[in-house]
Amino acid sequence: MSVIKGLTAVILFLPCVVTDIRKKSVSVWHLLATGIAGAAFSLILGDVPWWSVPAGILLGGAFLLLTKITRGAIGYGDGTMIAFLGAWFGLGQTLSLLLMALILAAVWGGICLFRKKGRKCRIPFAPFLAAGAAVNVVAMLF
Repeated sequence: MSVIKGLTAVILFLPCVVTDIRKKSVSVWHLLATGIAGAAFSLILGDVPWWSVPAGILLGGAFLLLTKITRGAIGYGDGTMIAFLGAWFGLGQTLSLLLMALILAAVWGGICLFRKKGRKCRIPFAPFLAAGAAVNVVAMLF
């Protein structure tokens, strides 16, 4: 995958980060439109295997299923964002950035517990997904 394509994905993802932090919600329409664009770019450029794009999108679908199972503890926007990133990055890099995002979110959750906020601390996941994607893009440079 090209660095320019990865940077484009991260930049298109930033409005979702801002709204997730401010409003604890994201625009599913924005994610849908940019996800379709990402899938088209990935398939046209051929920089990720063709099967990796739908597999990355299905990873987001798995998180949407977890949203149902956890009764909204994981937001619908989070699963949609993971599907969006899967369309841009493909399955392998999406798994990598998801692992990084989960580690960063766990550290932040630990900080919240340390500050005695406990379960009252709601953590927006979009910033951590964006950070994981940015780490992947930087890793592509090396």
